[in-house]
Amino acid sequence: MSFLNSILLWLHLGSLGLAGAATFGLPVVGAQLARAEPAGRAALGAVAMQITKLANLALAGLLVTGPIMVGTKFGGLGKLPDPAWFWAKMVLVVVLLGVIHMGRANAKKAMGGDGTAAARQPKFALAGIVVYLSVILCAVVSFG
Repeated sequence: MSFLNSILLWLHLGSLGLAGAATFGLPVVGAQLARAEPAGRAALGAVAMQITKLANLALAGLLVTGPIMVGTKFGGLGKLPDPAWFWAKMVLVVVLLGVIHMGRANAKKAMGGDGTAAARQPKFALAGIVVYLSVILCAVVSFG
């Protein structure tokens, strides 16, 4: 089981890194997109969509490997070192998914030329970064 847990942790950390790259990278692309000429918006929009696809893959990896590790490493939810922090982390994961969904919908409006949506996008980016870092903090405290 130890080797399986090591592989699961490796996959989980890889997914976490990919999610972090998207969390911090998309706002950079979005800032450039807001200032780009119409011809450049299409290219930057394509980059943003590719990063989003990688972020979705990362989230899927996290949502698959995380619960498996809770079972294989700790023996289930009831045996976690600090379950309150685990549940706080899970609530924040749901919040993060909501921020991602709303940010994605807003970004589509911004790419379509909606100036109000473009002005709102940095708020979604900041919210995503804060929630992502909060998820990591809760995980570290929860799992030791």
